[in-house]
Amino acid sequence: MPAHKALGTIGMMELPATTRLLQGQPEVISDLRDTDVVIIQHLLKDTLAFVRALIAAKIPVRAVIGIPYSAKPEVVHELENLGIDTLVPDLEKIPDVVVRHIQQSRRDSRKSIIHEVGGYCSELAHQNRDFGETCMGVVEETKQGLWRYAKSGKLLVPVVQFADARLKTCESEFVGRAVVRSLDEDLAALGKSIETTDIALIGFGDIGSGVARSLRRRGCHVWCHDIKPARMMEAVSQGFRCADPARLLATCGAVVGATGVGCIAAEQLENVRDGVLLASASSRDLEFPIAAIQKSSAEPLTLSPYIKEYRLGSGKRIRLSNDGFPVNFRAFSLPPSFGDLMFCQVVTGFYGLLRGDYSNGLHRLAESDQEMIARIWWESYADQDPISGNWEVPA
Repeated sequence: MPAHKALGTIGMMELPATTRLLQGQPEVISDLRDTDVVIIQHLLKDTLAFVRALIAAKIPVRAVIGIPYSAKPEVVHELENLGIDTLVPDLEKIPDVVVRHIQQSRRDSRKSIIHEVGGYCSELAHQNRDFGETCMGVVEETKQGLWRYAKSGKLLVPVVQFADARLKTCESEFVGRAVVRSLDEDLAALGKSIETTDIALIGFGDIGSGVARSLRRRGCHVWCHDIKPARMMEAVSQGFRCADPARLLATCGAVVGATGVGCIAAEQLENVRDGVLLASASSRDLEFPIAAIQKSSAEPLTLSPYIKEYRLGSGKRIRLSNDGFPVNFRAFSLPPSFGDLMFCQVVTGFYGLLRGDYSNGLHRLAESDQEMIARIWWESYADQDPISGNWEVPA
């Protein structure tokens, strides 16, 4: 393992609740210090803060693997300055990089434990014997990752997920706001106003509903759709206008996809409004048929740093934001205090795996652990503004 260097120069983000957890169970921390941690994450400042917290607790971080569409160069640079093996491979190569690192740990007679966002290790956990013998388990935090593990079949290791846990729902409001900030920027770059553009929101789950509420707070004309009737009922009960997807695609000037599986099929491309802006609020590039758009279009025209315009054979123009990858990672998304909440769940998942609380297979983070995390988090932030972390309590 490389020796970690001094804790770097980017402004130090505090994770007080995570730090308390890392100090709270000495016997489990001892086991964690004997285990190599591999992190697959969006390389934002909160991930850097998490790595710093692990280093401060003398927990060995074998590698940090960045998601390419959200890896901030300054964070990559700072992780490298800390002596961390930091890689940003193509998405399809992430499993190979993971295997290489767990094999290195195995040669050093050490076990591995993994935290990830997106289910990139799902096939490894299903069928790779080296992975099953060397990895103590995985902690997954995203719905996309949960679905991928659930579809993989029998798992060779325990996988603890908190994607559908109660504490995770707090994140959706902030992701919704980040999506709307990016959408506002993109529409402005096209000479349009977010307040006067009809916007289709397809997918009314946790993230989609958060986007819809953020759009409504901006006074936007938002229309919603979800394939699940219960979610349509929920949207209507909250006062949102709903319509079938064919109508939305034909009339709305922007479409936000938040289904997690794909909101537009290739055969629907000719039905969208000319000049439509497509923006993803999922955790990967799967909301729109990107390959079909690229195949049926001439060379794209770059309209802004984030928008490319494709002209289909029929002459219809489609504007794609972020190459179809999620738009909420451009800048600020989660406030530090709620990033702290997410990493509390990661550490608690580690503890459960090390204690042997979970058998091979897919598990939700235990409800008792969520209650414990909520108590520690609130004790850490009770005297502050949980959003900005710096309020003064009124007299």
